[in-house]
This record gives sequence, C-alpha cells and structure tokens, in this order.
Amino acid sequence: MNNRLEIIVGSGKNARRFHSRIEGLTEEHLLVAMPMEKSVPVILLPGTAIRGRIVANNISWEFTSILYDKRIAPLPIWVIKMPGELTKIQLRDFVRIPANVPAQIRIITDGQEAMTVAVNTKDISGGGVQFISKERLPVGTKLKVSMDLGISGIPVATAEVIRVETPPGLNIYWIAAKFTDIIERNREIIIKYIFKKQTERRQKELT
Repeated sequence: MNNRLEIIVGSGKNARRFHSRIEGLTEEHLLVAMPMEKSVPVILLPGTAIRGRIVANNISWEFTSILYDKRIAPLPIWVIKMPGELTKIQLRDFVRIPANVPAQIRIITDGQEAMTVAVNTKDISGGGVQFISKERLPVGTKLKVSMDLGISGIPVATAEVIRVETPPGLNIYWIAAKFTDIIERNREIIIKYIFKKQTERRQKELT
C-alpha cells in the first residue's frame, strides 16, 4: 500500500475531495499532509467527519474517521483518529470505448517528469488508456497522462505502460497504459464522458 490517499469531506453535491498523503502513524492517530485548495491550506474544525481512500495493487481500501486536530509545525498536517477498520473493495472492470481525443503524456524518469509528447487516444476507460504514438515506449514506463475530453475538467492520472502493439503496415505504435494513481473526481470525468458517448451511439442506432 502506498502513502497517497484521497480524502472526502461531506456527501452528495456538497462533497469536497482532497488529494493528500500519509506522513506518519501513531497508536491512536493517522497523520496526513494538510490538503491545499487554490494554494491555501484547508482548515477544518475538530470533529469533522472524514472518508479516506487508498488504492494499491488494484484494491481500494476505504475508511471513515474524524479530524482530531491540526498541526502547523514542523509540517502542516491533519491529525485523524485512527480508523477502526479498513474496508477492502476490489476495483471493478471499467467499460472501454474507442475514442480519438487529444492527450498529453509526460514521461517520468527517476521520479521526475521529463519529456512531454502530444498524442491522440485510441480508446479509454476508467482504468486506463490506449494511445497512438510515433515513438515506442517500453513496458513499465511511468507516465503522467492528461486528456482533453471536451467536457468540464481535464482529467490527469499517473499511468504505467502495460502493452505495446505495432499495427501491420503502419509506422506507429498502439500503447496501452493502466492508471496507477488517479483521484476519483478525475475518474468520474472519464466515466461521464464514456457514458455520454455510449448514449450518443445508442441514439444514432435508433434513428
């Protein structure tokens, strides 16, 4: 399990989602980096209910707890009451559809984002993307992917190349990458786009 997590405060349309990371543990508390919103630390009242999600090895671990306290020094952190239990949820298989949309991939080398390449996707799902590239990328290459789906928000995710194909007669590569780190808000943008395209396709079939 990695130390990155998503924190959800509130529910429904009023839910606020923050990207954070685990900084430490004690017997009674979980210490997480204080989330930022528009470059400003997010300050919540003690006792605020919190939901958290950590994704590792294609398994989502979720918990509920409350904010116990906050600290500013030496690092700004939230002190969360240690959850009573973690709930393991196997991530579902996501619907994949053909989609030719502009995207950018930033190759990550030694933990740093290096070369940026403009590509087009071949198909997408809530769990990954396949894109068309003039350059071959080895399996295992780490990427930062952003896609312009033409709707509200441009989803960004960290991904890893899992398959490379060379279509016959074409001097290009089809590169499949699975998402290894994506906040649920960005995944929801992708799923919303897929649902929209599926609905449009069904309407065309009925006319």
